[in-house]
Amino acid sequence: MPTLNQYVTMNRQDLTLDVSASKSLTVGDHYQAAIRTIGTSEETIVLDADIIDPGLLYIRNDDASNFVDIGFSTGVYPNRIYPSEQAVIPLALTQTTVYLKADTAACIIEYFVNERRGVTPSSSPSASVSSSPSASVSGSPSASPSGSVSASPSSSVSASPSPTPSASVSASPSASPSGSVSASPSASVSSSPSASPSG
Repeated sequence: MPTLNQYVTMNRQDLTLDVSASKSLTVGDHYQAAIRTIGTSEETIVLDADIIDPGLLYIRNDDASNFVDIGFSTGVYPNRIYPSEQAVIPLALTQTTVYLKADTAACIIEYFVNERRGVTPSSSPSASVSSSPSASVSGSPSASPSGSVSASPSSSVSASPSPTPSASVSASPSASPSGSVSASPSASVSSSPSASPSG
């Protein structure tokens, strides 16, 4: 992220007053800057769409005689930049347009708008899903034209304290001349309960 360095120094020659301050701000990647001539009818500065969150508006009135009014809605100007003055004005995050109007005669202004660095970051929670026990099946029985399949399975169940039950089935079907398929698959199932029936 780029850094915006701010330096402000105020000094009055007739007083023993000297005020200075400096600040470094981390800002967004986008900015907008230009030199504009502002007339006596309202004109606008439309902020670039790449500036997602407007930050600070720096503006300088280069005219030696007339002031420039600045606002954030049409016809309303709460800020005034007098001849040869400059100012830094914070913009609202939702601001998309700046309104300006010169007094008496057109004035040349210089301005710069920076993009704030994520003021309202958003994050979405991440979720993880664990898989359930999986079953694997080997064998590729084929169906007869009539769609019937006959099987004479023999099964056995043995108990083991395995925390993750698994099941496997293997089949070796053989096709009879009549077109039906007979299979003699053997199936084994392991589970947590203790049981050992045989069938």
